[in-house]
Amino acid sequence: MADRSSSTVIPTVQSAGLTVFHPSLAGNPHTAAVVLAAGRGLKTTACFEKMLTLADALQGQVVGTRGAVDMGWIPASREVGLSGLRLAPRIYFALGVSGANFHTIGMYRSKLIVAVNIEENARIFYMADYCICAEAETILDGLLAALPGRTFQGTDKIETFLLTQLQAYPFRYNPVRKNE
Repeated sequence: MADRSSSTVIPTVQSAGLTVFHPSLAGNPHTAAVVLAAGRGLKTTACFEKMLTLADALQGQVVGTRGAVDMGWIPASREVGLSGLRLAPRIYFALGVSGANFHTIGMYRSKLIVAVNIEENARIFYMADYCICAEAETILDGLLAALPGRTFQGTDKIETFLLTQLQAYPFRYNPVRKNE
């Protein structure tokens, strides 16, 4: 189990013997327009590293669930939920997040919530605007493959990129969710 008492954010990840800097772990999630949330459903550190690469390209910040903290992927200071961060970014992209109440209380005010989970009835889908039932790594691989040569000027372009690319996967739009 990871040390949950640490409040220091270390914006690097050890990968293949190299220390890699990730801006997505260095900024302030409270002021970020784009936030990517890691859940236990990412399954591997390699998948988490793909998420970091995507977050850096999208100029987003990475946060996570208790599971991501326990896996050692993020420090406790980046845990979203009842006992952690409460965020309201323009885009909240949840990957492998189940949607436990302790987590969703920290992100439900986000303007656009896109959730990826392998479980068809994941609780996060009740909170999300767009629900994609698939492996997070499959989605990450597809988004990363579409990135070369792209730069994003503004959150509108990032939102358009995400929603356009994600149309390649079975998804459902949740018309019930109300943005407050």
